[in-house]
Amino acid sequence: MNRALAGWELAALARQLDELLTLLASPPEQRAAAWTPPLDLVELPDRFIVRIDVPGIARADLRLTLTRNRLRLAGRRSATANRQVATHFHLAERNHGGFFLEIRVPPGIIRERVTARLEAGVLEIILPRGDDDREVMSVPIREEEP
Repeated sequence: MNRALAGWELAALARQLDELLTLLASPPEQRAAAWTPPLDLVELPDRFIVRIDVPGIARADLRLTLTRNRLRLAGRRSATANRQVATHFHLAERNHGGFFLEIRVPPGIIRERVTARLEAGVLEIILPRGDDDREVMSVPIREEEP
């Protein structure tokens, strides 16, 4: 049976296809993420500071990577260790499971001096800035021989 799709059906189908393509293009960590921790990004004259709330997560359960223009944090918060079959939660607001976040890194970061520290449930990442001129590179121009 052939039937024409209504405009709203086509729009819904296009949205679902777009979501699927976005999901397929994302890193595996992002596809498995159950939640995203809150963060602050602060700009100072000489550095950027990223603070991410990750209370109750061990350093060994975090993976921080810096690619060419992206800072990525993936990790996992385990469900409460003393959870038993007979336990009944009246309220459960704390996220658990895998998480993933990605921040676009601004130009001018001195990659060799990036540091990260986990203290009191907050991961603080310092991204030192250099001169914007550091990003400029001279490209030699050769003359063709006749």
